[in-house]
Amino acid sequence: MLKIYGQIVKAAESEYGAFVDRSSGLVFHGPGCKPHPCSTRQSMNVIKITRHDLRSLVRLTIKRRSDCVASFSVNEKREIWMYVTRGWTKEEKRKYVLGECPVVERIAEVYLAERPEGGRIFLKRDGLFYRPFGKGSDVPFAGVEFEDRP
Repeated sequence: MLKIYGQIVKAAESEYGAFVDRSSGLVFHGPGCKPHPCSTRQSMNVIKITRHDLRSLVRLTIKRRSDCVASFSVNEKREIWMYVTRGWTKEEKRKYVLGECPVVERIAEVYLAERPEGGRIFLKRDGLFYRPFGKGSDVPFAGVEFEDRP
């Protein structure tokens, strides 16, 4: 096991790991710790989130998470559903939200441009992330700008 800044980046069962270099923002994966190609882009999309968007997200939330503002998933068919359970969500448990919250659809489009296979998206106060290797391996794919409160 290899730890960098307290994060496990290589475990006994895997030759691969991931971590984000906090100073440069680069994401490193695997042996030799080469930067992930997506992490070397010069500019990151920024999604503006209004108070109305936040209210919509709260209304759509099925199960809250302590590690983010909201979480949802999207697949390669552009089906979007809110977080219900850890891991893969069975189809009968999915609550599809296409057409119910425009900001979720904007976020999903940006995410699919980077990861066409889809996955779970985490909206946090400091940006939008996905997790290729589980908890602790958050990879940023877009920034967020929250509308100021009155």
